Amino acid sequence: MSGRHLSSPRARELWDEFDARIYLSDDDPEELITPEEERLIRLMSELPRSDKRGLEPLRQLRTGLYASDHAEGNGGSAEPHRIDWVKVAAVSLDVEQGRQAGSYRTVEEAVARLKEPS
Repeated sequence: MSGRHLSSPRARELWDEFDARIYLSDDDPEELITPEEERLIRLMSELPRSDKRGLEPLRQLRTGLYASDHAEGNGGSAEPHRIDWVKVAAVSLDVEQGRQAGSYRTVEEAVARLKEPS
């Protein structure tokens, strides 16, 4: 997950730290979000709106990858998690940009929305 499209150095810094932490936070499998990740999410929520527009969909996508990896590691299927969270990220982008939240029926529709220029 790249934060290269984020508008400020602070947003990029927070994203990079969050991305690294959430990927490495397998210490307690029952704890979906660690206190440090929660702190980073709070700091990201305090950023200017222009920065949050890019962060929220990235956060949703990362969460989906984490959930799919977790499911796969426990013998489950990763694909439903990935598909659901890509759709959540597309809806999140709609909301962040002040658009009517779309109902993305396929992952292809959601990915196309995420690829649209903001």
